[in-house]
Amino acid sequence: MSEEVVTTIQTAEELGSTQYQSFIDERMSGPTKSLYDPIHKNNLPLFKSGKTKTTKSSMKTVAMKNDVQLFSRMHIACQSRVGDLDSFFEHENHPWPPPLAEKN
Repeated sequence: MSEEVVTTIQTAEELGSTQYQSFIDERMSGPTKSLYDPIHKNNLPLFKSGKTKTTKSSMKTVAMKNDVQLFSRMHIACQSRVGDLDSFFEHENHPWPPPLAEKN
């Protein structure tokens, strides 16, 4: 874990108590803020912050690896059964064209 995440976890309870006390002081004891004013979200670094976003190239790599596995299984099945390899490669392996299925 990064140092930021460790610090966040160690100080989360104290931060929450401080924010709760300021909420009570501002809204209940005096008319400085309305009870309906929004409470701002804390953007603290936590465990999920370390995840990386998937890129287009990594998605294509995963799709190609899946295709290789599919073709190898189907090729082995054609060899062990009575199958024609020419007719094997005549068919599509996707229900739709891959360029239309890509995430932008």
